[in-house]
Amino acid sequence: LYAENPETGFLPSTGRIDHFVLPESPTRVESAIDWGVEVSSFYDPMIAKFISHAASREAAMVRLRHACEATEIWPVRTNAGFLARCLNNERFEAGDLDTGLITAAGEKLTTRPAPNTNVAASAAWAIAVGPATMPPRLSGNLALSSPWRSLEGFRLNAAARAVVHMRDDRNARYVASPAFGSSLEHVLLKNGHAIVFVAGDVYEFTLDTGERAEGEAAAGDGAILSPMPGKIVSVAAKQGASVKKGDALVVLEAMKMEHTLTAPFDGKVVELKAKTGDQVSEGVPLAKLAKH
Repeated sequence: LYAENPETGFLPSTGRIDHFVLPESPTRVESAIDWGVEVSSFYDPMIAKFISHAASREAAMVRLRHACEATEIWPVRTNAGFLARCLNNERFEAGDLDTGLITAAGEKLTTRPAPNTNVAASAAWAIAVGPATMPPRLSGNLALSSPWRSLEGFRLNAAARAVVHMRDDRNARYVASPAFGSSLEHVLLKNGHAIVFVAGDVYEFTLDTGERAEGEAAAGDGAILSPMPGKIVSVAAKQGASVKKGDALVVLEAMKMEHTLTAPFDGKVVELKAKTGDQVSEGVPLAKLAKH
């Protein structure tokens, strides 16, 4: 189990672990990580090892898959969902393995499935109801509960109906009715964010205010940001130079690995702040491109 994000090319994920749930027996778990531990950029990103034994390969794989699906870690990203999908892959199940497995399977392994109706409904309930009916360990640091909480979905002269407009961490919009009365065992509330854990994957929702979400503009304006804390080991581009989509711009070293940041489109380097040898934090602007 690694602190990395398969959806961003397995880039390491760093930070403080505020929610930490690992599987219980029969899977053996070896880990030195716990609640509140800081995952830094100075060591490798391993969080834990899962070891399973059974009478057959198939039974052992089922145990391992269940262990990965039961893992809940936030806000540090992990590969738990990716591992669960690997353990459910036909080639992996058959033992037909080689170094091209992940590439051949493509996004089916590396990308989280879109959140289904139940996930959205759970997030909507968590946001709408808040701490009034939630166990203290799940309520996070939200505002105190209000007597208005007893009127969820209230409509004058009509049956109660409630909908919540939300955005997820991919900036996709959702309109969902809260799943009143459901269990929130796998939902975490923190600072108005609903975090839903499903089969090793993590989905994060916030209220949709109708404004463009933070970071949405940066994705299309050519800003190249540091994806994690690390050291710049080389700068391949020069200010004013023309580059093509996929060209290397900056190489960042973190967690004993080097990560190449590339041009998101054909264009010109109009700003270059990265310098070889600099130590940078996550989210720091390194360069900026403009389309031709």
